[in-house]
Amino acid sequence: MKNLFLIVFVFLSGLSLFATDGYSFRNLTVEQGLTSNTINCIHRDYKNFIWLGTANGLNRFDGTAILFFDEFKDKSIVSIIEPDTTSLYILSERELYKYDRRLRKNIRLSFANDDNVSFKKLAFDKNKNVYILSDRGLYLLKKNSLTASLVKKTSFEKKIITDIYVDDKNNCWLTCLGALIKYNPDSNQTLNFENPSDSKLSCLIGVNNKLYIGTQSSKVISFDTNSDTFTDVASIETSYIQTIAYHSDKLYIGTNGNGLKVLSLKDKNISTIAQNTSQKNTLSSNAIYSLLIEDNMFWVGTFSGGLNYMPSHENNFKTLDNRYFNSSFLNIRSFHIDNDGLGVYGARNGFIYNQNGEFQWFTIDNTPDLKSNIILSILPFNGDYLIGTYGGGLNFFETKTKSIKRFDNSPVFSEASFYSIIKGDDSTLWFGTLSGLIKYEFDNKKYTVYNTQNSDIISNDIYSLLKDSSGRIWIATRAGICYFQDGVFKQPASIDLSFIGIVRTLFQDSGGNIWLGCENQGAIKISPDLSAYKNYTIHDILPDNYVSSIIEGARGKIWMSTPKGIVLYDNNSSGYRIYSLHDGISSYAFNDGAVQKTENDILWWGNEKGLLYLDSINVKDDYKNNILITKVVIDGFPEDYEIRKLSEAPEYSRTIELPSSQKNLIFKFSDFKYDYPSSIVYEYKLENLKDSAWHKTLAGNEILIPDIPSGSYILKIRKAGDHSSEKMFVVYKDKSYLIYWALFIIVIIAILFIYTYKWFIRRLRNYKNAAKNQEDTTKAKYQNQKIEKDELENIKLQLIQYMEDEKPYLNPELKLDDIAQAINCPKTKISQVLNQYLDTNFSNFISKYRIEMFKKKAAEGLLHQYTLSALAKECGFSSRSSFFHTMKKLTGQTPSEFLKDTGINIKD
Repeated sequence: MKNLFLIVFVFLSGLSLFATDGYSFRNLTVEQGLTSNTINCIHRDYKNFIWLGTANGLNRFDGTAILFFDEFKDKSIVSIIEPDTTSLYILSERELYKYDRRLRKNIRLSFANDDNVSFKKLAFDKNKNVYILSDRGLYLLKKNSLTASLVKKTSFEKKIITDIYVDDKNNCWLTCLGALIKYNPDSNQTLNFENPSDSKLSCLIGVNNKLYIGTQSSKVISFDTNSDTFTDVASIETSYIQTIAYHSDKLYIGTNGNGLKVLSLKDKNISTIAQNTSQKNTLSSNAIYSLLIEDNMFWVGTFSGGLNYMPSHENNFKTLDNRYFNSSFLNIRSFHIDNDGLGVYGARNGFIYNQNGEFQWFTIDNTPDLKSNIILSILPFNGDYLIGTYGGGLNFFETKTKSIKRFDNSPVFSEASFYSIIKGDDSTLWFGTLSGLIKYEFDNKKYTVYNTQNSDIISNDIYSLLKDSSGRIWIATRAGICYFQDGVFKQPASIDLSFIGIVRTLFQDSGGNIWLGCENQGAIKISPDLSAYKNYTIHDILPDNYVSSIIEGARGKIWMSTPKGIVLYDNNSSGYRIYSLHDGISSYAFNDGAVQKTENDILWWGNEKGLLYLDSINVKDDYKNNILITKVVIDGFPEDYEIRKLSEAPEYSRTIELPSSQKNLIFKFSDFKYDYPSSIVYEYKLENLKDSAWHKTLAGNEILIPDIPSGSYILKIRKAGDHSSEKMFVVYKDKSYLIYWALFIIVIIAILFIYTYKWFIRRLRNYKNAAKNQEDTTKAKYQNQKIEKDELENIKLQLIQYMEDEKPYLNPELKLDDIAQAINCPKTKISQVLNQYLDTNFSNFISKYRIEMFKKKAAEGLLHQYTLSALAKECGFSSRSSFFHTMKKLTGQTPSEFLKDTGINIKD
């Protein structure tokens, strides 16, 4: 059975090695903001922005955010080149553009014979002339010209050109399906070199005096530009080579379906980097469309799989992975090791012995006395090891027999969770469990259990124990800390630590200070005489307030692990650094108290992704601050793409000028580590502001500065704690003359108010007089007509009968003249009837009929056949708006309110 577990371990180690063999990719897709998952081309500019030509537009990646450009939407971008520090030439399948990055301006360039050409690639020579490869041949755009012309050479005619490369002698090398063409623009001469093989040429790259050429088959061939000879280089497993790149004596060959092939030019060895759906961080697609290989970066554009890349990392921190042991797939919960990292390990899936060339893995399946696979604590004891488990009690590992036994069969030692084990004096052991504190006298095998029921201990949940230089036993619990001295449980009398809550780890440094690692309150340093303390949190040196382990490297150098990185704190100078995934940390999931310093000054941490280690004496700090402001959000409006309030794109500006009316600023920045999402912790401050302290950007690469007063400021950004990496930007806000303008406007408003008030009073008087005169005129008009009462009554009856019988109101264009003609009555008399007898006017009279008709049709259920607007028109209303306005005016309800009150459902 033990041999079986050894075989499983070796197999898993092999898998891990295969998966991580230097190629662990991150993936960007449309979910992160790409315009398409097909990446046609990749270009890194001099400011370190990554430009991506996709099948559906143009993207720019700065390592933290992806920007897209509206003017390239729905265009398949096939090639990008950079002639200078501000311009880009961007080629789509149908157009060529010159894009000004500083001003964010775009110019479409023209072609002398623009006749439905399909473009493929761009290249430029030492004179900055641009060559455009197309299905019609080769075009030339001379420097600063806006129109490209076809290079008219008979050598190009009726040939399908597939790729172009311009060498350092200004020669243009063109691959055609059956030949290689050399074109020198200075002499205007061409040479054809027929391909001796049957393979059609698809792509090429130049290296010194050789061209390496991919084919539309499995062959890679080379061409010596000195001897003008072809040579077969290799045959790879593919039917089509899509693209080819060179770096460090290796060819990187992108295939259309067979992944990425890496060909060593030294020994002709071929390896494959391919998609593996059963593993994480492999290629997202085996169809490789574009490549960018640099010293510390690796970019792979795919068909339908987005962008794959490997971010650059420092190698301060490493994971133990050697010929003896690969820990990267283990969650190391506890351990005790030698200088080489060999020893015993407690994982979440068993106990591992790896020492003196022997390896064994013990689990509950192959070890009867082991009752839990979760190994919380390990203590060397007389050449053997004590093993504390979660829920399975305490075990004893005998080195001589390589066997695990029960420590004691009593329930106290066979059922509890043993989080911490330490030695007291020469005859005493202390155990921290979730059932209290146990003192064990191994000479007479007697033990005492201290809990909240029989002692003054503050909690039964104990996570860490420490014996300090004064002989005190410190106890970290769910309810804080206490210590045991002279048979009594005590707490520091001179300091109040009631706020600290759960304490996860304990440590004493070389100066005698006691360090507490808390779950929510950061780190606490208690002075040797217990008279003072200092609390370290996210407001000063920590990236997170959960401190899982503390240890001292060189004297005075305190290392603390947190869920957002490892902090190095100098106890002497108070300086600090924060190390992140970028520095080689495999994962932020550190296990509580799982830390050790070996005799060679190597620090070791137990992590969910293996055993992490660091040479604490020779820590390299090669961080280079390449920070640029990439976006400015002013009062909620981004200025990153369409420049409105800024004079130029923020990445080109070291001075950001703001008008006085703008108050709130958000700066987004990147240092181009491409650590997406960013793991590096940054700090910023705005000098000359009232609050000019350093603040951490814990939410990412974003700085929020509210309510900036007028003036000039210096914005500083740095890697947290790194004084040498400060990057400065000037922020200038115009002086505000708002108060003076406000006073001026108030005076003007007061003058206008007085004038308007007097004018209004005069108008009101005139209106009242005019209304009285109108009323008198109307009365006089109707009196002068001298219409008999009987006649008026007869007109009223005629009018009502006509409305009810003929329903003329259903005509939206109905006029008073139409009714007068229909009932053969002068319209003046009809108006008099409406005004004097019906107390209304013509418009309201007609509208009341229309509204009643609407109510009737609605009650009949016609709203199931008509929309509300359509039914209103059926009832004579000319528009939806007039219907709503009229009904509200005459009934006090909107149509919706009326229908709701009557319980009628509407269609819209």
